[in-house]
Amino acid sequence: MRILTLETGCKSKNFSRGFTLIEVLVVILIIGITTTLITLNFSSLNSIEKQSNSIDKRLSYLTEESIITGRVIGWYATNSGHYAAYLSNNDPIDENEFFLETSWEDNSSLKKIFKYADGTYIELGNDKAKKPILIFYPSGENSGGTLELHHSDFIQKITIKNNADIQNEIANINEKGFSLIEVVVALFILSISVITIYNLIISTSVSTFQLEQKYLAKEVASNRIALIHTIEKPLKPINRNGEMIMGGQKWLWEEEINKNMSNEFYDFTISVRLENKDEYTYTTKGFIFDE
Repeated sequence: MRILTLETGCKSKNFSRGFTLIEVLVVILIIGITTTLITLNFSSLNSIEKQSNSIDKRLSYLTEESIITGRVIGWYATNSGHYAAYLSNNDPIDENEFFLETSWEDNSSLKKIFKYADGTYIELGNDKAKKPILIFYPSGENSGGTLELHHSDFIQKITIKNNADIQNEIANINEKGFSLIEVVVALFILSISVITIYNLIISTSVSTFQLEQKYLAKEVASNRIALIHTIEKPLKPINRNGEMIMGGQKWLWEEEINKNMSNEFYDFTISVRLENKDEYTYTTKGFIFDE
């Protein structure tokens, strides 16, 4: 007598599990938040660099203009823009003599403060100033000072020295704690990560348990096939059931054996489930050739 079997249920001891939709969405969300933060930081640094380069070029031009024309030039600034004008003995000038009037390259700062070389300072307003904040002389020198651009999380300091050298620095980054937005984003990412890891552990544990159960159920079915082949050969169509202890658990098996239409072999179906479960854990089908 020969037996051919067709298995359904657990087909191998290797269990492969892909990512769930929730896990994929969480990963995409974390990547999106991280990318956004990196982009915002990069944009801020890029704006700082553009602002510094713009002011550097403007002041270099005014220095050269004063040397070439032999005239004193005043540089004026407001909260929204800056401009220049030729001065005569540092006296107030006519508005028609203004030139190079333009807006700031980056106008995202909350306020702008200019500190003079003598330590005094003013906060730039929206109205045109009556006095220049910086004066350029035909000798190539200037009055000097420091322009501070106050942002929400840092201060950009542009120091103009008397010899027209310009230095740019960022202050208060290390002195400032995390903002509320940064804390909320960090907590959100942390909570999502913890939930994802927890769900992954639970899913893996459940999958491992299910794999073990299917393997034990398969062993019960294999035992029944061996008995059908040896001491419990069917002599006629029959339905049988019983129980077996496997892996410390009670398994119930049901066996259906029918004569095939060709009358040359029997086909059988063996289903196995736990005693307290209604759903079958493992099912296998096969054929017994009557030799």
